[in-house]
Amino acid sequence: MDKKKIVALMLAISLGSLVGSVAAEPVANKLNFCAKRSGSISSGTVAAGQQGVIYGPYTVTCGTTSHHFNVRGASGQLPVIVQRLQGGSWASVTSPTYDPSGRFGAGTFRLLLDNMHGRNSVSYTGGFTVPM
Repeated sequence: MDKKKIVALMLAISLGSLVGSVAAEPVANKLNFCAKRSGSISSGTVAAGQQGVIYGPYTVTCGTTSHHFNVRGASGQLPVIVQRLQGGSWASVTSPTYDPSGRFGAGTFRLLLDNMHGRNSVSYTGGFTVPM
């Protein structure tokens, strides 16, 4: 092969891979590549008649991925509340529920253990998976 044919072939291959990359870009932008963070909720205790922050605050920039929490006490599941920071104060995203999961959008969040109606303090431990 002469040099002109080799140069033309290399140019065609280079342009072909470039066109393929450009054509694929709009599709890649529509995919959800949100990173997630998983871990353990440190064990602790919340007094009777109290609510306590057991995880957070944490900030989510990609609001299309679900948050998952699993909180346990000595006698099983414990009610928790997910809250979002709005206008400088905390607003509940969920009512007191067991193991909340959902897409709550982007923002700053925290997780409360709800022992408002409890007569005794409760010990807890748990885990989480949240978008970043």
